[in-house]
Amino acid sequence: MVFFQLIDNRSGQIIRSKNLGGDQDDELRDVIQTNNGQFILAGTTESDSKGKKDAWLVCIDEYGEIVWEERYGTEGEDAFETVVYDRQQNLITAFGYRNDQKTEDIWGIQVEPSASQANVLNDQLTYGRNEYDKVKAAVINPSGKILLTGNHSRPKGHIFLLQVNEAGTQEWARTYGRGEEIAEDLQLSQAGYILVGSTIDRREGENMLAMAISPYGDQLWSEQFGS
Repeated sequence: MVFFQLIDNRSGQIIRSKNLGGDQDDELRDVIQTNNGQFILAGTTESDSKGKKDAWLVCIDEYGEIVWEERYGTEGEDAFETVVYDRQQNLITAFGYRNDQKTEDIWGIQVEPSASQANVLNDQLTYGRNEYDKVKAAVINPSGKILLTGNHSRPKGHIFLLQVNEAGTQEWARTYGRGEEIAEDLQLSQAGYILVGSTIDRREGENMLAMAISPYGDQLWSEQFGS
């Protein structure tokens, strides 16, 4: 079971509190808002799952009421880690992993939301094979291209950035890092993208990390913050 709250942005007051899921281990890991004011929640659920855990999408309205929810599962563990929304096309694309990452590193699904369900357009978006760890974050740029970031499993400790087009086809991949870096989030910027995370040094310990990335994946600058 998971718990969420809707909070008024101006007053900070709680509008609605609600529990979702069942009596097993359920997690929500990302949220976006759609054109009509509804929210798409992405995560993983063990309650009523087909295998260990199912990837989970839930649509709620502005009052916290469930509009629809969908589960996507194999016999293994499946999860969505991040979700993006194309406002021009009214398309939701969620990324995570399926079947314990046995067949591919990153798995995605593209759906079109309706009044009562999510209509699957493509559930076979796959990237990497024994190359990437779990995806951490995704953004969609003004031209509809989706950027995914996370960490390499080989070489371990380096950060990856993937660009995929509107159909989910990978266009390019970039790798950043010289030591042990950890990606946490990715946001749009005027110059392209800002990637944040942390870096670990044996002598200096763990510091915050920020990198500016051009629209073509070139690293513009990198800064560390901390002791």
